[in-house]
Amino acid sequence: MSLWMITGSSTDDGAPIYLQADGCWSRRVVDGEVLDDHERRDERLALARSGERQVCDPYPIEVLRGAGGEPRPRSLKQRIRAQGPTVPLVADRPRPGSRLEGPAARSA
Repeated sequence: MSLWMITGSSTDDGAPIYLQADGCWSRRVVDGEVLDDHERRDERLALARSGERQVCDPYPIEVLRGAGGEPRPRSLKQRIRAQGPTVPLVADRPRPGSRLEGPAARSA
């Protein structure tokens, strides 16, 4: 049996958001409503599309249940999207020529 969740991007900042059972949006995939039938999925997608002031281009994604029953995206793309960047953000990296801080700087 396939399971789905409705997701999109927040119109505020482009972050991924997930439709909850109460019709509100969450930035946490574990808060999203898990849907198990096509008809309900399509109804929730229509609801999401009617709220395009909060969400940009909502669409369904397939999800699986984790060991503890929590939903997690099925595809690698959606897992990366839910968890955040796979590399440190540019703003978090030391700038060339800048002095390093922390343990790496002490061992150099």
